[in-house]
Amino acid sequence: MPKPKPARPLSDRERALLTYIRAFRVAHDYAPGMRQMAQHLDTSTSIINYHIKRLETRGLLRVPRDEYGAMLAHTVNLTDNAHALLNVRAQTEVAHA
Repeated sequence: MPKPKPARPLSDRERALLTYIRAFRVAHDYAPGMRQMAQHLDTSTSIINYHIKRLETRGLLRVPRDEYGAMLAHTVNLTDNAHALLNVRAQTEVAHA
């Protein structure tokens, strides 16, 4: 049986997306929409969709979907793993400051 591949680290854009979703949720009590995320990261909604799917696959986002499999607007949620990952990074940055 082959060994599982080690998890690759988050890209800067993936980390920025998670950080933005978390900050937006705290400020507004709901998740940002695809266009808001794209505008914040200065990219396209298709790139945001790609990153959301990758983060969902990695278990860092939960994305509710309708009966046809389409993502529901403003419902992206960070998992406990994502919060822990972002908190570890923030604590490391504070320690090095």
